[in-house]
Amino acid sequence: MDKSTINITPDKDRRVVTFVAVFYFVFAANDSIQIIVNGSSLSKYISFGILFLSLAIALPDIIIRRAKECIVSESIFAIFFLLSGLMGYAERNVLLKHALWSMCICIPVALAVLSISDKRKLINALYAEGLVSAFMSCVALISMKDTDDYSMSSSYYLLIPVFLMINRFIEKRHIFDLVYPIVCVVISFMFGARGPLLCIAFYILIRIFIAGREKICRLIRFIICYIVCLLLVVGGLLFGIIYSQMKASGSYSRIMRLISEGRIFYSAHRDELFAYYLKQIKDHPLLGMGIGGGWLSMGLGPHNMLVELVLAFGIIIGGIMAVWFVSFYFQMFRIRDYDTKMLVFMFAAYCFTELFVEGDWTLSPQVFTFMALCIDEKIRLK
Repeated sequence: MDKSTINITPDKDRRVVTFVAVFYFVFAANDSIQIIVNGSSLSKYISFGILFLSLAIALPDIIIRRAKECIVSESIFAIFFLLSGLMGYAERNVLLKHALWSMCICIPVALAVLSISDKRKLINALYAEGLVSAFMSCVALISMKDTDDYSMSSSYYLLIPVFLMINRFIEKRHIFDLVYPIVCVVISFMFGARGPLLCIAFYILIRIFIAGREKICRLIRFIICYIVCLLLVVGGLLFGIIYSQMKASGSYSRIMRLISEGRIFYSAHRDELFAYYLKQIKDHPLLGMGIGGGWLSMGLGPHNMLVELVLAFGIIIGGIMAVWFVSFYFQMFRIRDYDTKMLVFMFAAYCFTELFVEGDWTLSPQVFTFMALCIDEKIRLK
């Protein structure tokens, strides 16, 4: 029997697919539970326990298929974090969290996706878990309507399910896959963050760019429904009615408040952060300050992946890395396998705001997965 057929079997695919689906589900579920029951440490421990159990089951298959990639990636990031620690600019807790997330979560998830031979299995599994996790995230967002707050994480946890449902609607024209994502988007608009809405718009633009005539017709239907729903919420007449009713009932919508105040493009102090970190880059132009170096605190990083790379690795190396990452957005259209391309498009759209207004790329499995799929495809094309 050919060795290549031994390493790629339905059973082994199933274990790795299960791990990736479990990862996305448990984090979305834990986030929702934390919000709905107002902070339960038990759910966090249970989530990590389930996650690492599923990783332990899938890890042998991942290593068998991607041993070289595992050794190289873990070694590179171990060196990155070691040098960053030796440079002494990063706070220990910031550096430790980024190191643990990158090496223990982000890289394993990315390699798991990479090692799955039949990407359609992964798409189907993520679609199935996304139906449940999207519902939980919507409930979490709605549960915050009576507070002067919002959940950015719940808004982002909606993205992959929404992308998958849009993809399923384009492929199969099920009305359910048209209505559900629109409901999710409207809920995210009313009670969530602004960034994910940009990611969804970017994903739709990508799909329009690559769609054939028949699929363009389906996309147009989705976009029309999407725009109509948003206009119903944002439009002049209904906006005033909805917003006044929400205020009267004590409900809160950050995005609607920003629109009513004429501050929808409010930067949430990101401009001040950019100015601060650009000065840090100017003060340390050649070698940079290492990963997490110069950060004000956890959660107050550059909020821009490109700035983050240059700050960490210097203008020359960091600049090359930033250009290299952006190049993946052009390379992804050359991917041949349809299912792989659909996954790459989803992760590319998810990472869109990472580039400009979010950052924290070393904490993002989606960034690692996007890079891994693009790099692997580039190697295949050669």
